[in-house]
Amino acid sequence: MLARALVIAVSAIGALAADAVFNPPKTELFLSIAYQVGIPVNTTTPSGVVGTVPVRGGDIKGSLFNGYIVPNLTSSVEKYQPVVNNVVTTVSLPTHSSGRLEVIVADLSSKSYDGRFVFENSAGDRIFAEILGSTAYGKDLHGFGYAKLETTAPCLQWINTAMFIAEWQGVFYRGSGTTVEIFHVNTGGRVDGQPIDAIPPSADI
Repeated sequence: MLARALVIAVSAIGALAADAVFNPPKTELFLSIAYQVGIPVNTTTPSGVVGTVPVRGGDIKGSLFNGYIVPNLTSSVEKYQPVVNNVVTTVSLPTHSSGRLEVIVADLSSKSYDGRFVFENSAGDRIFAEILGSTAYGKDLHGFGYAKLETTAPCLQWINTAMFIAEWQGVFYRGSGTTVEIFHVNTGGRVDGQPIDAIPPSADI
C-alpha cells in the first residue's frame, strides 16, 4: 500500500511539473535575405580553426523593411569543429581567370556562428543586425541563431527590444544561394487565458 501511495504521489508531482504555464511562442517572418558572401579565410588558433567570411551583400525583403545588406562592410566568423567519421570531398571553385581551382575540403560541423550586418533601405534607414548561432555543414549548410536588431528608423524602434530568431540554409563553398530568414517571436499567451501583466493590452498575443 505504501509503495502504491508513493507511486501515486510521484506521478502527481510529475504531472504538476509537466503542466505548462504558456502556450508555445508564435513566430512571424520579419525579413528574408538573399545572402552573398566571399571566399572564407581560415586561421588556425590554439582553440581551433576560425573561418572569417566577407559579406558581399544581399537583397532584403520584408513586410516593414525592404533593402539590402551594405556590401563589403562586415564579415561573419565561424569556429569549426570536425565531426566524427569526417568525409573529405573535392569542391571546384571558379577563379578570376578562365580556370577553376580544385579545393579539398572536409565536411565540418560548426561550433558557432557570429555575423554582423548593416541593413539599409532606399530612404537611408539602417538596421544594425547581429546573429549568434551555429551552422551544421555537410554538402549543404543549415543553421539556427538568435538575432538582435537595432535602429532609430521611424516606426521600427520596437525591434530594439523585440525577440528574433534566424534560420538559414545554403550550398557549402558557394558565394550565393544562401537564404537567411529572421522571425519575430511573440508570446502565445498563457494556457489558462489569463493576461500577462507586463504586456500591454494592445499587444498582439
